Amino acid sequence: MLRITADIFSGRPDPVSDITDENEVRALLREVDSNRNLFLGDAPADGGLGVRGFWLEPLNDEFGGDFGTDPRLYLPVGTQARRHAGTQARRHAGTQARRHAGTQARRPAVAARPKSASDSSL
Repeated sequence: MLRITADIFSGRPDPVSDITDENEVRALLREVDSNRNLFLGDAPADGGLGVRGFWLEPLNDEFGGDFGTDPRLYLPVGTQARRHAGTQARRHAGTQARRHAGTQARRPAVAARPKSASDSSL
């Protein structure tokens, strides 16, 4: 079983939905696993008003163990998701830049060959 709780700042209790169909739960947890970078371990402190995100909580230890999920995962939406995506993009860009710099450092330098008379174009 999987519990999904909408994180809504409204002064009312957050809506909760329990998914009991095992096949649906497994399919959803596979999606979560393949998009792990979208999820957080905890809700950001500066959520604001309205819908802020969704909590996903496997209520069956078997599902959590099968997919290696944390006890609870948080999917931010709206401005929180944009902030999280910006943080992820900056991390990714930094990783790519470091990877690129490492690749450039390993490449042998190639000297430009001098132009010859046959290289000229009309």
